Amino acid sequence: MPIRIAPQYRWSWLLAPLHRQYSIDRIVVSTYQSFTGTGMKAVRQYEAERDGNPVPEPRAYHHPIFENCIPHCDVFLENGYTKGDEIGA
Repeated sequence: MPIRIAPQYRWSWLLAPLHRQYSIDRIVVSTYQSFTGTGMKAVRQYEAERDGNPVPEPRAYHHPIFENCIPHCDVFLENGYTKGDEIGA
C-alpha cells in the first residue's frame, strides 16, 4: 500500500530508514489547526464561550470551540479526504 503524504509534509527522509528496517505498510498522521485561522468571528465565539457569555451571531462554527476539538472543518470528498486534505496534494 502506498504511503499518502501531502507534499507540504516532507517526511520521506524520516520514513525511508524506518521503512527499510521494518517494512512499513501504513502510517496515519493527524494534524491540527487553530480555530484562529477562521478569523475574528471564530475568536469572538471562542472568547464568548470561554467567558460564559452569549455567542454573537452568526457563529463561525455550529459547535462549541472552547475546550473542544472539531474533527473536520470541510466536506468530505468521494475519496474520503476533505478539500483541506487535498491542498497541495
